[in-house]
Amino acid sequence: MAYFPMFVSLENKKCIIIGGGKVAKRKANTLLSYGADVTVIAPEIKYEFEGCSVIKRKVNDDDIKNCFMVIAAADSRDVNERTAMLCCERGIHINRADSGEGSSFIFGASFKRDNMTIAVNSGENDPAKSKEVKNKIMNYIDNNTIRIGTRKSRLAKIQTDIVVNAIKNADSSIICEVVELSTDGDENLNKNLRDFGGKGAFTGTFERALAEGKIDIAVHSGKDLPIELGEGLEIIATPKREAANDVLVTMRGKKLDENSVIGTGSERRKLQTAYKTKSIRGNVETRLMKMEKGEYDGVILAYAGLKRLGLDNVEKYDYKIYKTDEMYPAPCQGIIAVEGRKDCKFRKLIENINDKNTYISFLAERKIVTEADMGCNFPVGIYSFVEGDKIHLNVMYLGENRKYFEKVTEKENAEKAAKELALEIKRFL
Repeated sequence: MAYFPMFVSLENKKCIIIGGGKVAKRKANTLLSYGADVTVIAPEIKYEFEGCSVIKRKVNDDDIKNCFMVIAAADSRDVNERTAMLCCERGIHINRADSGEGSSFIFGASFKRDNMTIAVNSGENDPAKSKEVKNKIMNYIDNNTIRIGTRKSRLAKIQTDIVVNAIKNADSSIICEVVELSTDGDENLNKNLRDFGGKGAFTGTFERALAEGKIDIAVHSGKDLPIELGEGLEIIATPKREAANDVLVTMRGKKLDENSVIGTGSERRKLQTAYKTKSIRGNVETRLMKMEKGEYDGVILAYAGLKRLGLDNVEKYDYKIYKTDEMYPAPCQGIIAVEGRKDCKFRKLIENINDKNTYISFLAERKIVTEADMGCNFPVGIYSFVEGDKIHLNVMYLGENRKYFEKVTEKENAEKAAKELALEIKRFL
């Protein structure tokens, strides 16, 4: 007999298991993992049935009244057979653990991965074969699934999609499992970042998940990374950089003057704008909404984020896109950074999505920050770009005595040049 495969919700459904032995225990655990309300009934209970209601006596006809599903796994074939017949009469889903006869469904070999469920069955013929096939599929999925950590904002998920698509283009057989995590920075929108961890407020959650093996890689905005990464972690790849510019967004036709108030949470941006500023937190959409409500006359945002969100050409807004030497961007702005453990088993695959020129700029800009001991609130703008075989390193110190620093060198010497530039800055300070 062939059984038609059908997936049903067991969430809070009343399910009865008749029997207190090993088979009953295994089936109870499976039903609980799918959210069922499980009651175990048997004269002898041989195992601990955590999460189940347990009744230590013989089953009676009223026990199965209003049940969604019954598993007959008693030691007695007579009890199982009678239970199956009674369930069939009452239209209750029934599975006999000792025989397919009288069962309305097969309890297949199944496993879950997040929202995905895979089940295998061979009817009544060969349960061992079903389990073997299930294990092979499960091992394949485990060995070919990359768990990718991301924040929950729409921009973070779009950036993660860019990484997912790049991975799939590199190897179409890979399964990408996106794991959404909430960070301290996301949960404390009414506080200033410097009060509870600075840039680490957005990355600490992911670095703990990486260290504990809960995710394989994490996707970050390059400019949100703290100076020091967690022990045993590194940036494995950076896809091609988006525009590094900042952009001032205002409502269409809005005229700004010296009394206009611009929303930004960045000290760097405050020091480079001629307008009054007021701190602002939240994702891009939230900041734009606050501007629309009149809380701000405009907001300064990263142009890369607007482009990725498709908000860079909205009719109701005006945009002033600053040149990178007009408003120097944050280090690594516009760069997506893929972080992983140094022993990540998918390392070679992730390296295939790396854009070499972007990675060179990323390392050089990070090197300037680390070698010059710049904290997340250090008043500096940094931007680099590769042109042919050369890399241009540009730094604007925005403190009381502003000073511009520049180096042009062969791109293979980028990190060395960045270190030398950092030493110049330290001497100046």
